[in-house]
Amino acid sequence: MTAKCITTSRLFTNICWECVVSVDSAAPTQLRKVLGTRDLIVYYVSTLVGTGILVVPGIALELAGPASLVAWLVLAVVAFPFAAAFARFSAAYPSAAGTSYLIRRAFGDRLGAAAGLFLLLLNLVVNPVLGLAAARYFAALMGWQGHTVILLVGFAAMSLGVVANMLGIRLASQVQLILVFSLIAGLVSVIAVSAPAAEPERLTPFAPYGWSAVGAAVLVSFFSFFGWEHVSHVADEVRDPRRSYPRAALTAAGIIGALYCALALVVALVVPSRAGTDNTAVLTALLRISHGEGAARLGSALAVFLIVVNINAWVFGASRLLYAMARDGAVPRRLSAVTRAGTPMAALWVCWVCYALDIVGLYVLGGDEHNLVPFASASTLVVYLLTFAAGMRLFEDRAMRTVCVVALTASAAFLLGGGLPSLLAVLAFAATGGYVVLRRRSV
Repeated sequence: MTAKCITTSRLFTNICWECVVSVDSAAPTQLRKVLGTRDLIVYYVSTLVGTGILVVPGIALELAGPASLVAWLVLAVVAFPFAAAFARFSAAYPSAAGTSYLIRRAFGDRLGAAAGLFLLLLNLVVNPVLGLAAARYFAALMGWQGHTVILLVGFAAMSLGVVANMLGIRLASQVQLILVFSLIAGLVSVIAVSAPAAEPERLTPFAPYGWSAVGAAVLVSFFSFFGWEHVSHVADEVRDPRRSYPRAALTAAGIIGALYCALALVVALVVPSRAGTDNTAVLTALLRISHGEGAARLGSALAVFLIVVNINAWVFGASRLLYAMARDGAVPRRLSAVTRAGTPMAALWVCWVCYALDIVGLYVLGGDEHNLVPFASASTLVVYLLTFAAGMRLFEDRAMRTVCVVALTASAAFLLGGGLPSLLAVLAFAATGGYVVLRRRSV
């Protein structure tokens, strides 16, 4: 590697992309291209269908009443331009750095580094929410109680995801394929067996809290729809990104939109708005009301299974983003080391340590992880705005520009309707950008 490239390895300094691309394919920092269209569909579905489908429908119903169905329908439609845009980005600019690479190409190193660091921090801080959600379902299933038990089981769930990713991408993707098909079959079964308990009268009044409440429901429900950018981090491991990404993304958008809208409708028709039901246990509530306590336990078991699938996908994306930032010099380069099988082992170990610190922090502070959901959605929308703006600048064909305009407009509308979480997300990104600027001036 040239001296010019070596001098750019300092933290948040300019990146020599030509040098990065020209690294020998046999180098120990090179990922292996082993994934196809089917694998991408699996990772799209397992990334997006997870904790959101268990937590969000009940919360959205509580915020906006039956009118929350409008939020789900809007998001299901908007998912297609979102999916198309991110698929095109990954096909044209395949990089494990994902959206931060695209932003860097369009707006320069500083904004790209800020976006990458912001996404990385968001992943490392918010991902344990998945493990804690699994822990709550599992504790309910086993009859366990106590905040400490929830935290320990949650950390065990995150550790399981880290270990699964250490097995290597080829084996992990095959296991994930089996899990995702089982997951979809389980969700469809819950919807089908709960539907006979539907009562149309529950849809009236349709908007008991006013139509303005739909905006809040959209922001919360968006938590179930973000993750398109997450699959872009696997681009360096896809055999034919230009063909595979568009096919996989649009197929996944159809599957996810149909699942979410169907489940949200059944929840609105079956679960009484004032039932005192735990909003973080949608599947359990549906089966308890429709078939009794025994079926509710099966719902809890399915929920744990679903979240474990989701955890594997999100740990995968977080480790690839950290690997890419290390490879490109944004964080220490030693974290870009991979095994002979192409597994970024150093990045996975760092993710595991960060998850442990998150759990310790929650134990010390005694906080509730559910408060992170609106902030996580708003923070992702901030990155989406930059990504779609970058797409408008980089792509010249009219169709792609139109897709980016539609996606950018939708993202801005969702963010503006988010209230305080949106403001906090913008301030957090500004703080990250400020850190990047100050760090670059000091080196």
